[in-house]
Amino acid sequence: METLTEFNKDKETLIKLINKHRLNNKNKWYQASVSCNGYNYKIKGYNTWVQLCYVYKNNKLLYNTALPMDVSAKDFKEFLNNTIK
Repeated sequence: METLTEFNKDKETLIKLINKHRLNNKNKWYQASVSCNGYNYKIKGYNTWVQLCYVYKNNKLLYNTALPMDVSAKDFKEFLNNTIK
């Protein structure tokens, strides 16, 4: 499983990088471990399905969330935009 790791990038750049990573791993599981504005995000996905998305602040898990299977690329990017702070 391929993992994208990016730290201290702005929100817009992270969304683009995660989407590109998703496209580069079509029909395969992928992971992303990224940070933005003091928050850390750990994502496990398959195509546009985000199975797991953990959100941390100061190494403390704040919450986890997910996205239904087979959503559109637009909905995938909107999910990232709403989740990443």
